[in-house]
Amino acid sequence: PDPPVPCDPASSGGAMIPLRVVLILVVELCERFCFYTIQGSQKFFLSQKLGYGSSQASAITTIFNTASYLGCLPGGVLGDRFLGRFLVIVIFGSIYVGGSFCLAISTLPGVDSKGLFLAGTFAGVALGTGGIKPNVCNFGADQIQGENADQEKETFFSYFYWMINIGAVVALAVMTSVATTPENFGIDKNYGYFVSYGSGAIAMGVCVTIFLLGSPGYIHKFLRSQTSTMKPIMKALVVSSRSPRGFIALMGWVLLVPFFVLSFMQAFAEEGSTAATVEAVAAFAISAVMLTCLTYAHLDNSWIRRAPSYDGGGEELVEVDSISEDDIRMTFQTIPVLVVANTVFNFCYTMMIAPFLSQSCQMDLKIGSGQISGSLFNVGDCFAIVLFIPIFEMFIYPFFARLQ
Repeated sequence: PDPPVPCDPASSGGAMIPLRVVLILVVELCERFCFYTIQGSQKFFLSQKLGYGSSQASAITTIFNTASYLGCLPGGVLGDRFLGRFLVIVIFGSIYVGGSFCLAISTLPGVDSKGLFLAGTFAGVALGTGGIKPNVCNFGADQIQGENADQEKETFFSYFYWMINIGAVVALAVMTSVATTPENFGIDKNYGYFVSYGSGAIAMGVCVTIFLLGSPGYIHKFLRSQTSTMKPIMKALVVSSRSPRGFIALMGWVLLVPFFVLSFMQAFAEEGSTAATVEAVAAFAISAVMLTCLTYAHLDNSWIRRAPSYDGGGEELVEVDSISEDDIRMTFQTIPVLVVANTVFNFCYTMMIAPFLSQSCQMDLKIGSGQISGSLFNVGDCFAIVLFIPIFEMFIYPFFARLQ
């Protein structure tokens, strides 16, 4: 067994977590460092080096972020139902490493960088992080067993989120400035992005290596869920679409496809062109209809009916390895809150990775003889999380626990 590593006794009552879990925390630290190193300076590289206009560079950066989250869906399904989380993390982590090295190479002087940069960004980094993100946290939690597992998992999740933001702070505070103002660090001005992205790529290589080194000690490496989820949920939506609310819900979910297609198309359309304007307006209109349909339809999910399955003789089967009708309804009951809260939150949050960076280009960010990157301001969000996690762990959560 792995030697135990002590947690914060103030937050975990002296609980211990295994070394294999610590390795997973380091993996997350390295992965987030790489991701935010790339995301934090991507807009600047697109506009300064690849010749994109400011608004199009913002659109591509935002779409890259969107693609990273969309990749979580296939990554989660593969890890949960087919390959197991361990294999998915290794496979997509390797794709991530390849993509990040492609990005680094694309920044070298004399390289035909646009195609290589975009391929590394979307086919490498976005796809890779989409496969890792939904699996690594749960895989870490799977490693925690024993009488105090629930308490130790709570501590693990706090530390996990802490690693995310520590990696982001270092990336946004240091590596984005290395990329955009390399002279401040004694680096040739033509190699700032290469050093920055290369550091992120090396961090991802270390990430995958550390994860593989911990392999002999992992438990539940190939654990897969035996309960079918996606298929019965989709079948239930189709069968239940015969009701008015069901039809509205199905229409809302179907509109996701043209919305994302148009969003990607307008990001790469020529800036200021009629096509870009039409695609952007159409995507916005579709999103308004889509969000309205989903919010209204899922305020009351009593219309949802589970689709029956039949054998070859026409007899209805009882599927013990599938979620129930109540489970499906519970899955959708949070949709209205998620739609409203996430739309408002992400609208504001996305400002930090694109429009606010454009604003920073109009600001005097000189400190002494050097200049900092506008991405540095994003560390305020990270610092707040890093500082408040121990406060909540040590004081807020215990206080409310005593009230119960």
